[in-house]
Amino acid sequence: MITRIRLCNFKSFRDVSVPLGRFTVVLGANGAGKSNLFDVRRLLDLPGCHEAQADGEMTPGELQAEGWINAAVSA
Repeated sequence: MITRIRLCNFKSFRDVSVPLGRFTVVLGANGAGKSNLFDVRRLLDLPGCHEAQADGEMTPGELQAEGWINAAVSA
């Protein structure tokens, strides 16, 4: 189980460490970065191939368009 995610220069996060439990509730005001946090989950699920995925996963080209190429994410 992933117990912590550290985000460095990822979208609205500059350097944040998020502890995770078996059940984690994410609350915050509009524009606080909740959706950006959930984008990390989508990023971690990416396959290692360069083909478009039928199940909605992002391709490397889509990652570049989203501005995720220079982001550092560790779990």
